[in-house]
Amino acid sequence: MTTPSLQSNTGYTSRSSFVTVVAWIFIVLSGFTTFISLLQNVILAFMPQDLFKQALRDTTFTHVMPTAPRFMFAHLHTLLFAVLVVCAATLVSSIGLLRRHNWARLVFIGLLALGAVYNIAGLFLQQAMLSSFNAPFAADSTLGGASRQFQQMMQAMRVAMFIFELGFAALFIWIIVRLVSPRIRAEFLPPARAA
Repeated sequence: MTTPSLQSNTGYTSRSSFVTVVAWIFIVLSGFTTFISLLQNVILAFMPQDLFKQALRDTTFTHVMPTAPRFMFAHLHTLLFAVLVVCAATLVSSIGLLRRHNWARLVFIGLLALGAVYNIAGLFLQQAMLSSFNAPFAADSTLGGASRQFQQMMQAMRVAMFIFELGFAALFIWIIVRLVSPRIRAEFLPPARAA
């Protein structure tokens, strides 16, 4: 399905609705996430840094918190800045994708591949983090009676997150396959090379 449009910067006069729809969806989503990520970075910059250092030195915190969340907490500034960079790069490449710039298509494919790898890695990371909550409550604990319900809730969360992460990884891979197809690639080439 193609729709006629004004001539793009590459000179190609026909644009697929697939690329247009994907570009607009990611412009809206990445615009929103870039704004939120920027706010998070600004808020974090104004927070007292001593609170983070004290929490990391607290032995109770280090013994109770699993390794992965502890690492994320210790490197929160770097992680939030990296998220901001990825969100902004996605926004810029989405706009470039809408305008049919080939560099934007390549960057966008790279970001989707990174997202697919992140989601697949997230399957293992989340399962490892949730497994730290699998220890049953002691029978004489005030929460002892709720142990079974808690375990069922955790199991349901694991299944839901597995489906969610796998679904997004599959979606990103499907978009990549479509963006590297000859028909879509032709939209990003000058008219002489596209023919």
